[in-house]
Amino acid sequence: MIRTIIWFTAMWSSMFFLIPAYVKSTALKKKGLQTEADAYVYDVAGRWAKRRVDLAGARVTVHKVEALPDAPFLIVANHQGNFDIPLIISSVTSKVGFLSKVENGKLPFIGAWMSLLHCVFIERGNPRQAMKAIQLGADILKQGYNLVLFPEGTRSKDGKLQDFKPGSLKLATKAGVPIVTVIIDGSFNMMKKSSLIIHPAEVKITLGKHFDPTKYESTAQLSSDLEQYFKEILNA
Repeated sequence: MIRTIIWFTAMWSSMFFLIPAYVKSTALKKKGLQTEADAYVYDVAGRWAKRRVDLAGARVTVHKVEALPDAPFLIVANHQGNFDIPLIISSVTSKVGFLSKVENGKLPFIGAWMSLLHCVFIERGNPRQAMKAIQLGADILKQGYNLVLFPEGTRSKDGKLQDFKPGSLKLATKAGVPIVTVIIDGSFNMMKKSSLIIHPAEVKITLGKHFDPTKYESTAQLSSDLEQYFKEILNA
């Protein structure tokens, strides 16, 4: 419990300390220095995420099957818990935005920072808005940015892999960028879905093989192959 209180106190306190960084990044954008603004935002996000993971007591190991591409890419990851996003930012790459539910974009200050990371917000239960969000995500990828997609749609209740939703993978086929698989194993133990208590845990992250979405005739087949690969890694 003490760790949890310290973590949440530090978490919300960090929002105030990030205000000068937010002001600086927006000022750079207004001056037309988008590249410099992006680099600064990613650096701040990386350091912020690492502090959150370290304070939670996570012991993270990263295994690389393939290195990250030099060109823009879409990370497809399984979703075990609330710490998956800071784990990816701190252990895989900070140069990413996320597809996230629209409610997160409305959170004070956090939503503003997510926008600086070029995150895309999807409204659940609104197919028309979801398609617009997918197209926006594809445009962001084509502009040279990287994104993270959780094809399960929501985090697992028990840490087990859930069925992938083929519709979300239209983002990959529309953008035509490489898919980088990131398999997270153990983050579920850091914070159970029905609890806010934080526990130290062993977390293994595998940067798996890449998939070329342009070689697939349907998102259903792409989804099936990805899901099977994740199961192989998690059960190895």
